[in-house]
Amino acid sequence: MTTRLVISTMIALWILCGNALAQVRKFAYQQLTEEQGLSQNFVYGLIQDEKGFLWISTGAGLSRYDGYEVNRFSEHDSLSANFITADFCATSGSLLFGHNNGGLTLFDGLRFKKLLPDTLGNKIVSITQSNDDFFWAATQSRGLIFIDYANAKISHVF
Repeated sequence: MTTRLVISTMIALWILCGNALAQVRKFAYQQLTEEQGLSQNFVYGLIQDEKGFLWISTGAGLSRYDGYEVNRFSEHDSLSANFITADFCATSGSLLFGHNNGGLTLFDGLRFKKLLPDTLGNKIVSITQSNDDFFWAATQSRGLIFIDYANAKISHVF
């Protein structure tokens, strides 16, 4: 009787494992490079906005991917600089981009606005938002930048 139970259990496990392996899904992927329109192949950041666009931060500008094509943005489109090292999606849906020499750019859904020119001389490494809708940007070695966007005040906290 125990031999029958062991054999039945083994057959049941074999059937269940076979079904589990049959459910493995294959995922499709697409690689985006300069050949597909990306500003540069070296990517520093990736963020998705509330409309579903992917914003790709590179050392040679910003790229936006809508699932079909890539659009490029640069200083000519009012970015503080082309070299983007940090990105953040605000609760309002606006996007903030930090630059290699300390600049900050805001995208409000329609256009880019320079919040801080790219003259700090230090890389922005991170951006976040506090509960009271103020923004903070961390630099590589020059402390924090406090941004009160509503009142157009930017100050350094060393």
